[in-house]
Amino acid sequence: MAKIVAGGLPGGCVGGRAEIIDMMAHRGDPEWDNGQRVYHPGTFNANPLSAVAGSVCLEMIASQPVNQRADAMAARLKQGLNDIFGKMEVAGHAHGIASMIHVVLADCDCGRELCTMPHRQIKQATASPAVTAMKLGLQNRGIDIMGRDAFLVSATHNENDVDQTLAAFESTLAALRAENAV
Repeated sequence: MAKIVAGGLPGGCVGGRAEIIDMMAHRGDPEWDNGQRVYHPGTFNANPLSAVAGSVCLEMIASQPVNQRADAMAARLKQGLNDIFGKMEVAGHAHGIASMIHVVLADCDCGRELCTMPHRQIKQATASPAVTAMKLGLQNRGIDIMGRDAFLVSATHNENDVDQTLAAFESTLAALRAENAV
């Protein structure tokens, strides 16, 4: 949560019920502030740059359709990835909700939202040498995925970015196929 609130900058964030969070608040009462208040130190507490970035980020989320844009681009990416798997007749699928898309080099009938494949099977598929080769192939084509199998889509991604990612994925999958990796 802190990375989101700090707009990608170093930052800290604490959330919870008001009656608990209020235990850290200064009240202007010396007895409370010095003797009863729960002390909460932190490296990035009161960091002006992180505070401004966080404030602007929260204002943008509240006033602009940033999540909707990210989700729309993620849906486009997920559909494109699944279309490529089908077109190339390679076992695999993309699944995910909102703006996080996972790729599994194995088929299942999950409907492409939440994967219903057993965790053991997903773990086995994502630990394969083919997945490592896919990640490296994508990196060589200018696309860096999170970990070994996740595409994180943001509101700054546009149709052109998604199209470039899909072209890189198709090229990578073709190279893996030529090497008999998939």
